[in-house]
Amino acid sequence: MEEIAIARGRNANIAPYKSRYEFNQAVRLEKNGVTFEYEKHKIIWEQAVQKGICVECGHDKVIKLRSYTPDFWFPKSDLFVETKGRFTSENRTFMSQIAQQSEKEIRMVFMADNYCTKKKGLKYSRWCELHDIKYAIGSIPLEWVEADVND
Repeated sequence: MEEIAIARGRNANIAPYKSRYEFNQAVRLEKNGVTFEYEKHKIIWEQAVQKGICVECGHDKVIKLRSYTPDFWFPKSDLFVETKGRFTSENRTFMSQIAQQSEKEIRMVFMADNYCTKKKGLKYSRWCELHDIKYAIGSIPLEWVEADVND
């Protein structure tokens, strides 16, 4: 079995990836012959503006169009995957809204199944279950993307 190159150390060259975790996921996918694109597609979503008022009509329900770029896209299965080491409150807020609004399937992969807050009431896995988002801990499951494996 061939060893998979893992980026370690602060000076490891991981470009174009934003983290070693993303880089290591990509290396594993490439070693397994999986076709994917990294941060190439944007998903447009609507964010409610708190206490906003429309200057044209005075309506108090105002939205702002935002864009989100998932980490990985698998073209044959048309699946988006977002990888996270740390899943902040801001991340959770926009991921729940994107998952509700998007016609595309977005799945989450976490480095570890950490707690969402210091109070330790809710883990990342349970948060995903509550928001009906499929998830994995550690690595992107090859079963998710087996249609994208090169033959």
